Amino acid sequence: MPDRVKSFVPQGVSPAEGMILERREMAARNQSIDARWNGDIASATLLERYEKLARYLAECANRGVPFSEEMIREREEMEDYLWDRIDPSVKAGNGVRQSARDLISDIMKNLVSSQSGIITPALTHRSKFEGWLKWELISALFMRGFNPIPEDKRHDLRFDYAGLRYYLELKTANTNWRAEGIENKTRPITMNIKQICDDVDKVAGINGASERGIVAFYLFPVPLRIYADKSSELYRTHIPRIEHRATSLSGELNWEYVSISTFKDVGLIIGTVDWDSELERSSWGTKK
Repeated sequence: MPDRVKSFVPQGVSPAEGMILERREMAARNQSIDARWNGDIASATLLERYEKLARYLAECANRGVPFSEEMIREREEMEDYLWDRIDPSVKAGNGVRQSARDLISDIMKNLVSSQSGIITPALTHRSKFEGWLKWELISALFMRGFNPIPEDKRHDLRFDYAGLRYYLELKTANTNWRAEGIENKTRPITMNIKQICDDVDKVAGINGASERGIVAFYLFPVPLRIYADKSSELYRTHIPRIEHRATSLSGELNWEYVSISTFKDVGLIIGTVDWDSELERSSWGTKK
């Protein structure tokens, strides 16, 4: 029987009969799934199916559409199937080569280059996209074996990494800076920075022997001229404000500017605040 999805076939059924039952079950389920999502399922690999489902659920969340029972069951069955096949050493946290904050930053950086279909219109219209970001992170963390759970203990998500449980807060903070190809809109950047600082406050206390907090954010759009000008508001006000809040609570801010290939001289900032000390980070080893 094809090893494509978690089997729906009872024990004791012959392979030929099992394939028929499986196909009938899959056909019945797919008929009940939203047509926009169902259209390209047949040709998708299992991982692609999971990623498509994660994006679909994010769209539903953004539109306020409740998840159907079929969608929930589809996600759970795929997660069970994939989890059973993840290398046990990865589940145990062995072979981890980077800190949790670098893990999150790398995923967010990869999304900028691999998901331009979402990032480009979001920047063009200065639209926030936290719901989509959360599900993309959940998908990426799950495929790495780090057991992500959405909205745990009033945080955006949690995950287990190298023997620690991390609680993550996410923000996509839009700005007012004008740039070519970006719609001119007024956005409350001061309030957005405050919300990032509020998230720092929220997770700062999670710093025990087995639990940590992380804040991760995109700041967008950021014209290259603003990033290059060390006297700009970015350096005088916004970054120092987040950094001061982090250091006052024994945390550390790290950030980097990432260019967007679909725009001329426009990018975004990927930032994290975490509470893993330098001594603890040295135990992660050299990042590959």
